[in-house]
Amino acid sequence: IVKDPDYNPAIGAGSRDTKISTHFYFYYARDNQMVEIKNKKKLLASFGDKSAEVEKFMKVNSISASSQEGMVKIFTYYNSLIK
Repeated sequence: IVKDPDYNPAIGAGSRDTKISTHFYFYYARDNQMVEIKNKKKLLASFGDKSAEVEKFMKVNSISASSQEGMVKIFTYYNSLIK
């Protein structure tokens, strides 16, 4: 995401720098379809009857669903439950 400078020379306020930030979007595959993970609530709902176990795992291990590393741990744990 590129944010243009918002400097206003008339009042001498704002930033003169262009800012670049990254935002990650997470997806998983279900029935040959890509499904976007929009928030933790929808993520847990996608695990069906295992959602309570996954939520407990996230809470006990302090895993965040907003990082790539966290998502890998969550899905690895979920996959271990369904095998």
